[in-house]
Amino acid sequence: MPFGKEIRDSILAYCMRDLPDETWYENAFDFVKDSALKERLISEFKNARFIYKMFEGLAAKDELLLAEVKMQVLMYASIFEATIHYVLFDQYYKNTRIVQNLLTQKVNKPFSIPTSQLSAINGLLFHDGKTIIPYFETSQKRDIAKVRFDEKCIAAFQLGILTEIPEQNDPTADILPDVKQIAGMPPFCAELIRIYEVRNAIHLHAELKKEIDYHLVLSKIAYRRMQPFLNQIRTKLNADGLL
Repeated sequence: MPFGKEIRDSILAYCMRDLPDETWYENAFDFVKDSALKERLISEFKNARFIYKMFEGLAAKDELLLAEVKMQVLMYASIFEATIHYVLFDQYYKNTRIVQNLLTQKVNKPFSIPTSQLSAINGLLFHDGKTIIPYFETSQKRDIAKVRFDEKCIAAFQLGILTEIPEQNDPTADILPDVKQIAGMPPFCAELIRIYEVRNAIHLHAELKKEIDYHLVLSKIAYRRMQPFLNQIRTKLNADGLL
């Protein structure tokens, strides 16, 4: 049975009170030319903020707090991934060498030797009681769905899309404690990669309090990194004359 109108209106007023208006969301994703994707990204962002406000109003703790932060991580990671995928592969940088390299891979293929020649070298194709199968190295098209998020972040960094964010130069700034730094890349990129890793591996076996504390930090970082993430994309597109 749904809440009564008075309670419902009170909850909605609380959740909507501090959220930006429609213009803010439109401007935040103005570089997304795919209207369906833009609408979905805006909806996801709105929902993430609304859910946060609702749980905040409930003063969520324990299991409810865990539910809140896990949903935040899931939603923000999905926005990061969909946005960077669009920028790299769908709209702006799909023809660059860096992005094209993500769509090819080196593979080893069996070398087909004519039977007439194979008989002459059969005796050489054995070692330690095992048959040696000749292979050659070649390149082939890679399924775009197989390109990992960390590879997309590295490509975005190499293209100059993702860079340092000034707030991380402050020694008191919040930085995820267990990110794996990638040589030459700023902590910002490593954080995005870690957020997405956790999104793909949210688990239940960790001790409850420890998991809540970790995901709470993670969800806060994910939210705080969204604005610089979008700003960096827009800055790069403007610099390249693409907006």
